[in-house]
Amino acid sequence: MIRPLQILLAALPVAVTAAVIFAYGVNVPFWDQWELVPLLVKQRDGTLALADLLHQHNEHRMFFPNLIMVGLAPLTGWDIRAELAVSLALALAALGVALAMLRPLLAGAGTALRLWTPFVLSLLLFSLTQWENWLWGWQIQWFLSLLATLGTVLLLDRALAARNPWPALAGAAAAAGVVQFSVASGIMLWPAGLLMILLHPRPRRLPLAAAWVVVAVASCAVFFAGWFRPVIPGSVPPLEVLANPGPLLAYIASYLVSPLVRGDLLGLTPDLYGFLMLAAVLGCAGWLLATGWHERARLLPWLALAAFTGANALVTGLGRVVFGVAQALGSRYVTLGQLFALSAIALGILALRRLPGRVLPRVAGAGLAAVVTGLLLLAGWQSRPYLDARSGQLAAGLACLPAADSAPDACLMLIYPDAGAVRARAAMLRDLGWSGFAGR
Repeated sequence: MIRPLQILLAALPVAVTAAVIFAYGVNVPFWDQWELVPLLVKQRDGTLALADLLHQHNEHRMFFPNLIMVGLAPLTGWDIRAELAVSLALALAALGVALAMLRPLLAGAGTALRLWTPFVLSLLLFSLTQWENWLWGWQIQWFLSLLATLGTVLLLDRALAARNPWPALAGAAAAAGVVQFSVASGIMLWPAGLLMILLHPRPRRLPLAAAWVVVAVASCAVFFAGWFRPVIPGSVPPLEVLANPGPLLAYIASYLVSPLVRGDLLGLTPDLYGFLMLAAVLGCAGWLLATGWHERARLLPWLALAAFTGANALVTGLGRVVFGVAQALGSRYVTLGQLFALSAIALGILALRRLPGRVLPRVAGAGLAAVVTGLLLLAGWQSRPYLDARSGQLAAGLACLPAADSAPDACLMLIYPDAGAVRARAAMLRDLGWSGFAGR
């Protein structure tokens, strides 16, 4: 009876998010998505090349997201809502991988914990705090990176536990490459994976570490060939940011707690909650390692995820903290920030199961479960106005496109900051027979 209830509880947040996407999704390109139009023209003309898909966008090389979007476009008339559906499917696959990773931790656990965990993971991964990503097809890159990161760690964990580790290790390396060629900060998954290999109790792991490093170097060589640091108006060099680390630390803390806390709460700012969460995770991990070093293999996947998310926050902060600490709470960053909350939940389960007696673990577990669930529900509820506003903005921009040549700049700039570029690319879309002009 438990398994059907687990599935039902986990399905509830998925169903809510799917309904939100159906209700609020608008078939119109938004901001960076307009950069895909020339690729679609090249695809139609048969001139699309590998270099086009690997082309640097800001600091990223979005090869795999580009591949998905370009592949979908001719099948759907480039209906943006198809990309939103793919994002939903990627998040669903990520939920499945996360649950597979947690299954060994829940073996023998009480009924309440086995019912709550799938629900809260679904609530986390399908939270409406990601409202920007749910309504923006271009953000496939984040959901793909989320799934591939979890896949990397899962496969690496299985490789380290297998008699023949090489097939799973190859799969883990391939998944890490997908992350790197989706978001620039994916490069930090290589050192996180290396740390996981080196700390594992498996004998003769150095050949695995060497192979991992070789693949990482090759992947980075391709990534950085011709790479340049993008010019972001108002940004400052990383060394200048590090010279005054206070705001950067606050940015990192806010990034890590962003899936749970979206603004001031009970008189405390998000960065303070982030520091508390970080201290709790580090303290919990330290205690678990100190009291069970011989069992560290169970902890390493979660420590790798936490380390990767922290490195993500650092890399993002170095380039974005100049725009203010509050920028770390941006909806687009929540998707990868969730990995830190996932790690915290896993480490919390391990710690609860190591507490003495029966009453203390149950009381502590119930309290923590209530707090995490409450924070996730509150954060999702606070995101509702943003969904309304963004959907209305997209609908207004779409209404201007059929008469883009004569439409006011302000109207076209609802969907891209350069009205002239929208006019030129709207003509390309008309020539491509874009579904949005057909009212589909």
